[in-house]
Parts: sequence; C-alpha cells; structure tokens
Amino acid sequence: MSVPEHRGSGGLACRGHRAAAIAHLLAPPRLRFPSVKGPLGLVTFSVGGRRMALALGSVERVVAMVEVTPLPHAPDVVLGAVDVAGEAVPVFDVRRRLGLDGDAYGADAVLMLAHTDRRAVAVAADAIGEVREIDPAAVAPADALAPGLEHLAGVAALDDGLLLIQDLDAFLTADEERRLALAEAEAARV
Repeated sequence: MSVPEHRGSGGLACRGHRAAAIAHLLAPPRLRFPSVKGPLGLVTFSVGGRRMALALGSVERVVAMVEVTPLPHAPDVVLGAVDVAGEAVPVFDVRRRLGLDGDAYGADAVLMLAHTDRRAVAVAADAIGEVREIDPAAVAPADALAPGLEHLAGVAALDDGLLLIQDLDAFLTADEERRLALAEAEAARV
C-alpha cells in the first residue's frame, strides 16, 4: 500500500503529513465507547433483516410509526420529519444509509426517539428488539468489518450473530448535516 505524499507550499513533500498518515494506518483502531465502565446498554432493533443497536442512553422512547412529512432538499438518508411535542424532528433511515432494498416500513415499524449531541432525532426501524447489556470489550471497531462505515460506533460479535451499533452523532456527514439544516430552515419558513 502506498501512502501519497502531501505537498505543502512550494511543492515540497511534507514528510510530517506522510508520517502521520502512516502512523494512523498502523495505529490500533479506537472504539467510540472509551469512557464506558461496566456493561454497555443497548436498544436493539431490526432494519432490512439486519440487527442493529443504539446506545441505551441516547434513546428516549419508542413509538409506533407515524406519517413522516417529507423534507424537500434533505439528504436521502433522512425520510422527512415528524412532530414531537410541537418540534419537527428529522427521521433517520438506517436502511438507506446501508444501501438496503425497500423503502416502505410495515405495520410493525417503529420510531425510536433519540438524541445526538446536536439535536433530537427519530430513527425508523422495522421492529424493536430488546434492551441488552454487553461487555464493551466485545465491540470491534466498524472499520474492522469494512471501510466506509463511519456511521457505526462498532460491531459486536455475539453468540446469536452480529450486532451493528449505530453512532447517531456520526450518522450524517458534514455535508448532509448542512443540507438538513437548510431543508429544516426552508420548511420553517413555509
């Protein structure tokens, strides 16, 4: 594997950037649960036949699926918005984020009302699972499974299969965050 050199001003190769890039590649992966002491509490759910989870502390409640109002110009991974106590809350679609087939949620579908560091959100799911506690040491970094899974906090290999743990703070890219903010502002003016 070749790491491209970064050329700074004057076209000179910046060896410090190259060394940092190599160090990053060789460094052990970091988990997103560094401060967890004791078991990690998770709310499990399914989307497209895959088992997922959210950190228990980020989930406020689970409700039956309701009609989602489209948000024009929002990122594709945002289904739209729902009204929660007078506040428009964006609905994240894990199915679209993972590129899974199917758009409609069935009769058992739910919305998990949760929060990130920046906002309240709802996460659409085909079905709710259970509250589960696992050892944080059982969680591997998502990039150990495959590259490009920045929206995952990690992957747990459990006796009954893999569990993909979503990171709601990383669910949207910076560009998607910007597009969502613009879509919300546009909807508020209407």
